Amino acid sequence: MDWSGAFADMAAAFVDGGNGPFVSATVLTKTAPVYDDGGDIVTPGTPVERACLAQIDLCGEAMRGEDGYADGDVQIIILCDTLNGSMDSDARVRIDAGPFAGTWTVQSLSRDPVAVGWSIRGRRG
Repeated sequence: MDWSGAFADMAAAFVDGGNGPFVSATVLTKTAPVYDDGGDIVTPGTPVERACLAQIDLCGEAMRGEDGYADGDVQIIILCDTLNGSMDSDARVRIDAGPFAGTWTVQSLSRDPVAVGWSIRGRRG
């Protein structure tokens, strides 16, 4: 069974109904810049936006114990099957609506053991 796909399908059904824990979100990244032989940037990185489904939650004990944790940090869970591509700590996550709407920076990032979701410690900004 494809657990990642199954969870993504269930989350999409809740989002369509407007009453579930997952919200529409966008992962914001940039392509790598192009450098010339002297190390100068010839072409800057271009912004990339990738839609996904995310759930916002309080940080658990492990996240609160991480170096750099600050009051106001939240856990953002992005369903892997709803995101085209991977995640890295340079990305930002834009939550489209609701009480957590806005852009969040990625402070820490991990993937759950069955690869259903990315677990992010996010900070407004």
